[in-house]
Amino acid sequence: MKGQGSTEYIVVIAIVLGIVMVTFSILGFFSGFSQDARIEESQSYWSKAARPFALVDWKYQPSPSKLYLIVQNKAGSQLNLSAIAFSSRDISMSLDSGLPTQLQPGAMATVAYSPSKPCEGGKAYEFDLSLNYTTQSVISLSQLGVKPFIVRCTS
Repeated sequence: MKGQGSTEYIVVIAIVLGIVMVTFSILGFFSGFSQDARIEESQSYWSKAARPFALVDWKYQPSPSKLYLIVQNKAGSQLNLSAIAFSSRDISMSLDSGLPTQLQPGAMATVAYSPSKPCEGGKAYEFDLSLNYTTQSVISLSQLGVKPFIVRCTS
């Protein structure tokens, strides 16, 4: 009887260890899906839900190293976009062209930035964005993103 109890104990430990190993392997396998889901969530927010400005399209290319944003005014009145501030641990952005700009309701503008270092093809980069703008009656307003802007570098 003593041998049977120790055998059952060893079997239970083996089953628990097996479940732990399967759990860790599944979590490791799905980590790539997790990043893709965050990128899709970011793209959906910035292209559809963000207000008063939406980023309807973008391209982050390694050579020449540029980030292009197409910004759309989703408000019902003219807005004057003066700056887009990027916050990131790794990269700073310098404005190349496109700002400041006046945007009528529904109008779009292309804005180009140069990163402090080239992006790596296929790698995702995360930024916190703040869009600074004015209206005809208010001198200084900011749109802060609820979600980070995550963009993948083209290859």
